[in-house]
Parts: sequence; structure tokens; C-alpha cells
Amino acid sequence: MAAAFICEECPRALECIVCTAPFTYIKLGRGRLPRFCSETCKAKRSRRELVSKPCATCGRAFLPSRVAKASRQPAYCSLTCRPQNAKAKLYRSRRDQRRAYDHRRRAKLMEAGSERFDPAEVFDRDRWRCGICGGKVDKRLAFPHHMSVSLDHIVPLSQGGGHTMRNSQCSHWICNSRKTDGIGGQMRLFG
Repeated sequence: MAAAFICEECPRALECIVCTAPFTYIKLGRGRLPRFCSETCKAKRSRRELVSKPCATCGRAFLPSRVAKASRQPAYCSLTCRPQNAKAKLYRSRRDQRRAYDHRRRAKLMEAGSERFDPAEVFDRDRWRCGICGGKVDKRLAFPHHMSVSLDHIVPLSQGGGHTMRNSQCSHWICNSRKTDGIGGQMRLFG
């Protein structure tokens, strides 16, 4: 694909995003096109009006600390007033949250059931015992270790199993890795 050639001597016409006045410019190489007709318009754009708003928790009026659109301004005056995010309460780390999202997404693509749960709930339910080999799983070991904890889907997502607590079990990482996409372990029966 050939690059478009812009003549350095030919002026082009644009419209200012602040005052909507037409202005001309000369393109002198690569880079972003100008968006303002003058330095005055550029300064006006950078000084947006900050609107004080009441805190959603305590009702005290406050000025947001950053310049943003009115809909994006924070609704809480401080971190103590801001309630914790529901996702942050559910998952221990950002990595666990991302991993759970990927599992739910894969289950939806396979048209299987999916639900939100913290893998730690499954590990506690299984009393930190591997559902594949039956051995004890050490809580202190982290992922690169082959005996670290892993969430195993009894009926794999690739074979139509859902990302549900009923279809999940605690396992060693190495046991889960060796199992690959085979059906292993036993379905949990709870009332």
C-alpha cells in the first residue's frame, strides 16, 4: 500500500475543535494534525470547568482531583467513603480475577454454564486435597512450583463442562497439567 503524499507547500483546511473556526495549516512531515486554530483555543481546552458534586456516601460537597467529563468524575470524596468493588471482594488478586474471567468466557463460548466464584472457596471446600491424586496441596507454594494449587475442571471446558463450583476441584498444578483435557476426578455431591 502506497503512503499518501502531502505536499509541503500546499495549505490544508481544518476546523478548530473549540471554536469551530476553519483554519489552514501546512503539514511539515509526519505527526498528528493540529486540532486548535490558536494557542488561546488550546489553553481554553486544557482548562475545563471543575464542578463540585456531593459525595455518594457522606453527602459532603467536594471538587474532583482530576479534570474529566462530568460523567467520569468520581462519585466519592475519599477512599474511606468509596465502597469496595464487588469484584475486588470476590477475588484475592487481579490475576485470579482475569483467570476467572477467561474461564467464564470459554464456558460461554462452549455454551456451558458459568458462575462467579473465588477459587479459594473450592480449595477450602476440598480441604486443600488434590481431586486427581488425593494428595495434600500446600497453600504456601506458588505457581512455578509443580505441586502448587490449581483449579481443575472435572469435565473440561473444551468438552462442554461449565465453569461452576460443582464442576471444579482443587488439584496440584502437575496433576492438572498431566490430565490435560481428559475427564478425571469425581463430581462433587452437595446438598
